Order: sequence, then structure tokens, then C-alpha cells
Amino acid sequence: MNSLTGSLQSLAYLHNLRYLDLSFNQFTGNIPLEIFGFELSNMYLQRNKLSRVLAPKGPVTIGSIDLSYNLLIGTLPSWFVFTNNLFLNNNNLTGVVPQCFFVSMLLGHLQNLYLQHNYFENVEMKSNIPLHVTCTFYIQYNCLIPSKQSSCTLNTGIQASRPARECNFRH
Repeated sequence: MNSLTGSLQSLAYLHNLRYLDLSFNQFTGNIPLEIFGFELSNMYLQRNKLSRVLAPKGPVTIGSIDLSYNLLIGTLPSWFVFTNNLFLNNNNLTGVVPQCFFVSMLLGHLQNLYLQHNYFENVEMKSNIPLHVTCTFYIQYNCLIPSKQSSCTLNTGIQASRPARECNFRH
């Protein structure tokens, strides 16, 4: 932890950036949309104070993206379906988890999808679709009714779903 602060806007000009790890700091504001289009192998921005909507302009092909433990809001853009590992747990994301993520997992492209501890209300996943054996999907502690279960045990607490009082204000 370096306790670096400020905005990440100047990253938008680093077009030749190939690996980004600014995790465990105090950065705030938007993630510049431009960096989602960079040829990054990995993007690690977890455990900051990033608080805006995730809205890449097109397909995101970064191998591993970890934006967990931030204050991100909005829905899950389907543009992230092209990543191999996506960690968005412990944010303030809402809405529906699109079916395309499960198709990508079924095909063995998307390996890890961590969405626990958000406010997702629905998952477009057919319950009889077996995910690829190498895939991991965590959805616990969201606003899903009935709650969707996963095998995740890390940082999920005792309850599988958020209490209704935490979800009702979002409707």
C-alpha cells in the first residue's frame, strides 16, 4: 500500500502501457475509458476509491481485470465478456448479470467471474447449463431472490443474499 491519491485521468495518455497495477491506494473518480482499449495483459486497480460507472467504449480484451473493493456503480457491461478473469466483487454494481458471461464460461474463455458483495438483482443463467470445469463463478451476497448459490467461501459472510432492507431502497 502506497497511499497514492488523486485521479487516474493521466493514464489515458499512456497508450503503450502493457501492465497496470495501482492496487491498494486511494485513487478516486473515473477509470479513464481509453485504458480499457489498451493492449494490457493485466489491470489491477483493486482496493482504491474509484466510484464511477464502468462504461468501456468497446470490447475489453485485457486478460485479467481486478476492480474489486472500490465504489463502482452501474450495471455490468457485456463488453467485459472478452476477458479471462474479471473481479468486480465488493462494489455497488446493480442490475442483471447478462447471459453472455455464462456462454463465455461455458466455452472456456472466461475463467473467473467474481461478482459477490454487490447489488445484482438477477442472473440470466439457465440453471441446467454446466459451466466449464475450470471456471469459477461467485455471486453470493447480492440482491438475488431466490438467492443464487456458488461455491465461494471467501469474504461472503454467513448469509448468501443481502438482507432485503439493503436491496429495497434500490428499486
